[in-house]
Amino acid sequence: MQTKIERTEKMDLNKIILTDDQKELLFRNHLYQLDGVVSDETPHPLAVKGDMNKGILWIIHDENYPYLNETDTGLLHKILNACKLTPEQIGLVNCFGSELSTETISTKLNAKTLILSGLPESSDKTLTTPFYEICEWNNIRMIRTDSLETIGKDQSLKTRLWNSLRQLFNL
Repeated sequence: MQTKIERTEKMDLNKIILTDDQKELLFRNHLYQLDGVVSDETPHPLAVKGDMNKGILWIIHDENYPYLNETDTGLLHKILNACKLTPEQIGLVNCFGSELSTETISTKLNAKTLILSGLPESSDKTLTTPFYEICEWNNIRMIRTDSLETIGKDQSLKTRLWNSLRQLFNL
């Protein structure tokens, strides 16, 4: 006897709704509730990928992926490896759709080093610094860069980023 398998509609991963208990189980080590800043416009806690045990926070702005696509993830891993870091040692945050300022995010997560990649211009004070220059801001060393996608396509930007990171991490 053969079993008939019916084809069903593909599941859309963007439409999965998790209960609070499920979120706690799945993301226990990587979700941070920023007190007083989550509202109806930002109904979810800030998701942080990595443990951030070195105090390094890398904030990206990507509207298409929760973190990074495969190509940009590969580039990030190469960058981190060159800096003698692992993805688990940093905190990776995608701020797309969030109303939180980089100041709020970095303060609440106790960042000591901040890398901002591909964030759009705004009134946020951190976003007025020149690209690829190390700045000191609120006792946090930081650099601002183009998006990883843009950097990945331009060798001169890769060189600028590497030079900045070597200085930032004393390599």
